[in-house]
Amino acid sequence: MIMTKKGICVVIIGVVGSGKTTVNRRLVETLPDAVIMRTFTTRALRPGEAESGDRYSVSHEEFKRRVVDGEMIEWNEHFGHFYGSSAKLLSELTDKHQVVLVNVNHVGARAFQQKVLNLLTIFLSVPLDQIAGRIKQRSKMTEQELELRLEAVKDELAAASEFDFIVDNPDGCLERAVERIREIILGRLLEQSKS
Repeated sequence: MIMTKKGICVVIIGVVGSGKTTVNRRLVETLPDAVIMRTFTTRALRPGEAESGDRYSVSHEEFKRRVVDGEMIEWNEHFGHFYGSSAKLLSELTDKHQVVLVNVNHVGARAFQQKVLNLLTIFLSVPLDQIAGRIKQRSKMTEQELELRLEAVKDELAAASEFDFIVDNPDGCLERAVERIREIILGRLLEQSKS
């Protein structure tokens, strides 16, 4: 198990288009001493995507070394690229910050639940009828690709009850979702300070 030091690890889970990245960025703006933990990927950075963004880009060999060395809390392969979260980085960040925000899918969140102490998991839920529109806004895809993506979304939505909290983020309610998550995190920090 990974024992966080000063801070708590907050994993935000949600389907594609649920607003995880936006919520995390808003939480950093509104919470004292919060930071987003960057993940590692073998995918090359896209044009305009800075190394200081959400991910560190590393070679396949470097990523595999980190996996073999047991550094990765969770990792997966997606369309030929590897993505994962570093235990070493989490320890460094929780030593310096009160709140470390992590953005992973439900499978990655399960790995965090098995390996990280002082963890808070929050599932960001979106009504199924709004997800298709959000996915279409993110990228162009065929109707068949969209159907496959929506089938995967149903599996992810079914996993929501595995996590500590479910927060709704329907269209037009982003600020309300951010505020609810902020309240949950501040409540956990208050509990922690009393123990």
